[in-house]
Amino acid sequence: MLVTPAGGRLWRFRYRLAGVEKLLALGAYPDVPLKRARERRDDARRLLAEGIDPSVKRRAEKNAAGNTFEAIAREWLALQAPRLGAGTLAREISQLERFIFPELGARPIAQITPPEVLGALRRVEALGIHDTAHRTRSACSRIFRFAVATGRAERDVTVDLGACQGSCRLNYAADAVSSLSFSEALTTASRSGLSVTASMGCQLRVCSDHRRGFSARARVYSA
Repeated sequence: MLVTPAGGRLWRFRYRLAGVEKLLALGAYPDVPLKRARERRDDARRLLAEGIDPSVKRRAEKNAAGNTFEAIAREWLALQAPRLGAGTLAREISQLERFIFPELGARPIAQITPPEVLGALRRVEALGIHDTAHRTRSACSRIFRFAVATGRAERDVTVDLGACQGSCRLNYAADAVSSLSFSEALTTASRSGLSVTASMGCQLRVCSDHRRGFSARARVYSA
């Protein structure tokens, strides 16, 4: 036990590893009673027996707690708040809180895999809100890229999803009654929730085929 000049009593465990003497904090008395301090000391001794530095392990656990997907997402959202409209910011927060945080929020972002993200997005698509699924994927991608830039993840795993999500497809029908008008098809393609490139591709397809006399019907579908 270490007694401070102010009268505080702190539990400490002194140990040596690779010839270097170190000190591990076990808590303060009486918040941590003697029995609990001994348990923490014994846990540290077991780690040392396995060649693990208990101080390093503790720091790694603290870092992991601060590097969860939700913690980094909220940090990113706070940085974006000044430039995003209030409605856009509220929508992004709502989508993440509803669809992503319950499944991935507590996971260290560096450990999240593409199938985990895809599973969460598939559940959004199952609700029939494909545009929301695409917007949520885009938000996740921006959060992963932010984590990469700040040294807390190695890459944006949403890139690996490829064509696993829905995309925009144009169907053609001779029956003008069952088809959308040119303006309706163009609007549907532009609001499909796809990436900018894919959305523009759909819109160009609508324009091209309209000029050739086709009646276009655009919709979003699940792959």
